[in-house]
Amino acid sequence: MNLEYLRDSADGPVLLFHGEDPAGATTLLRTFEALASGDLTKVALHELTGIDAVGRCRVTAVAGSRSPGAHISADESIRWTLENLRWEEVALLMEPFTARAKKPGVQFQYLSDEGPTTVIVSTQKTW
Repeated sequence: MNLEYLRDSADGPVLLFHGEDPAGATTLLRTFEALASGDLTKVALHELTGIDAVGRCRVTAVAGSRSPGAHISADESIRWTLENLRWEEVALLMEPFTARAKKPGVQFQYLSDEGPTTVIVSTQKTW
């Protein structure tokens, strides 16, 4: 699954996970579940097996006491912070992407819109 930061999309800044890749989606789902349960407190998503960062996209997912969402820093890395309950919700939203799409066309889901950068998963580079 590709991981890409789109600075100037129609929705404003977007962190996009894209591609029809059930294995990559499953890796993300398990990672989000681990953040929700507290087994992980921080993880570099761009370093996960099956996740291909496009360009210099670097994303750290953090389990925090608040949910400020995804923020880009001066070095253009992204810190995506959500509280445990929100990570659980994000994991549930990833579930449909862990299997091949049953319908033709683009399938997508907004995962997080708490911060200035919206996070979306899609079967293609559009949504």
